[in-house]
Amino acid sequence: MPALAQDAGTRGSVGAEQVVITSTRASDREVTKKVETALRSNPYVDDSHITVSVRDGVVTLEGIVVDTSDLRDAVLISSRVAGVKRVVDDLELHRLGDD
Repeated sequence: MPALAQDAGTRGSVGAEQVVITSTRASDREVTKKVETALRSNPYVDDSHITVSVRDGVVTLEGIVVDTSDLRDAVLISSRVAGVKRVVDDLELHRLGDD
């Protein structure tokens, strides 16, 4: 177990709880990158104003989209990424021409 703790950047003896927390944070970072890549890779979704955050496998999408299909697709694409448990849609729809 000390080798895992060293990989996580901690020193000394580490309890199992600390290793699990460090592992979860690393997994959340990986899932964040995967979701961002999946959104960016889709040519039909404008993700330029979408922020992705992940905590314990729960993805939160925040920001602005200009089309209901972008909103729907962003949630669907995110939910299909490995490691995602749930997607929280906190996106705002601002149609072009709306004030």
